[in-house]
Amino acid sequence: MSDVGATSKLEKHTSERSLASGDLWLRCSRRFLLISAIIFLITGLAKIISAMGTQPVLTVPDPIFALSFHNLFIIAGSVELIIAFVCFITKSVMFKLALVFWIATVFAAYRIGLYLIGWHRPCGCLGLLSDQIGIAPQTADLLMRAVLAVLLIGSSSLILWSKTTRLPVNETAQTL
Repeated sequence: MSDVGATSKLEKHTSERSLASGDLWLRCSRRFLLISAIIFLITGLAKIISAMGTQPVLTVPDPIFALSFHNLFIIAGSVELIIAFVCFITKSVMFKLALVFWIATVFAAYRIGLYLIGWHRPCGCLGLLSDQIGIAPQTADLLMRAVLAVLLIGSSSLILWSKTTRLPVNETAQTL
């Protein structure tokens, strides 16, 4: 009978640790998603505001999609604003993590595509905002590479962590 008591105590302890891990996952996920939403809000607005400008570079076609940078900034900025909005209002943490992972993967594939075709100019991830606030294009490009790495690694890590953790029962009711 003592073996049964010891087993139930071990199961209870393991269950409590698992729930604590789930709570930690939820807190980390919520913070990550808030930061991600703010990043997408800033970069989306920067692209759309830049697209409203008159700089000649806006008429140049993007080397991957063959759209003018004006149109590409409008499309990419709109997608980023939609993702920011979804991250602020949607309840499902897993859905938001998957969305951040998806868009970060798309951006990474775009950058790999630029590299493969020999396009070695700084990315216009901030639109023309970097010029307007006095940040060198190479510095802005390096900063946005780091942001992309954080979005990709952060979202994928949290998704993988969720697979090894007992999540709170009502994870989908959790919001930012």
